[in-house]
Amino acid sequence: MITLEDVTKAYRTQAGDHVVLDRLNVTFPDRVSIGILGKNGAGKST
Repeated sequence: MITLEDVTKAYRTQAGDHVVLDRLNVTFPDRVSIGILGKNGAGKST
């Protein structure tokens, strides 16, 4: 099982911080496949 608790991620820009995750909580049970989709440079691996 993978559990994420209170995950927050923001990118600093000239206009200020851009929050992309705000206190994310999620649990992935065993034997479940997940995928993360998004544009190139969108921060999927971050």
